[in-house]
Amino acid sequence: MHRIILLILISVLVISCTRNEQGLPPGLRGGGFKISNLQEHQFVLDGMSELSIPYEIGKDGMVNFMQNDKAAVLGLIRKARYGQQLRSNVFESTIVFDQQHFELLKAAFEAENIPYRDETLQGARRVEWVQTYGPQVDLIIQQVGFERAKGYN
Repeated sequence: MHRIILLILISVLVISCTRNEQGLPPGLRGGGFKISNLQEHQFVLDGMSELSIPYEIGKDGMVNFMQNDKAAVLGLIRKARYGQQLRSNVFESTIVFDQQHFELLKAAFEAENIPYRDETLQGARRVEWVQTYGPQVDLIIQQVGFERAKGYN
């Protein structure tokens, strides 16, 4: 009797844990995020589920997603932190990985007439812009990710 109860408990535990990770289909990964504020973290996960964005949660708690969903995920993270209203007094940024990455970002920002700054902070190069351009930049970051991946194949 105890063995049956133990087997049932193990089965329930395994099933409940696997449902937390939807898994990712084959393709280019878009990166991941880990938000320390649990309410913001849950807001983003709920939004991803509502938009049918596949994700997986790693052992370290990092939420990984596909590159073609990157713009939507960045938008959800912004909404979780700042709400619906885009602000002209908030700056956002992305890390620049190498010169090719910078050139792709620069060309895309200039093509869309989005003002930006090339900054180095604590040894990390980044491109910075005003949050009001956030949704446009989310799409740029997503597209540049695909362009960079082409260069490595």
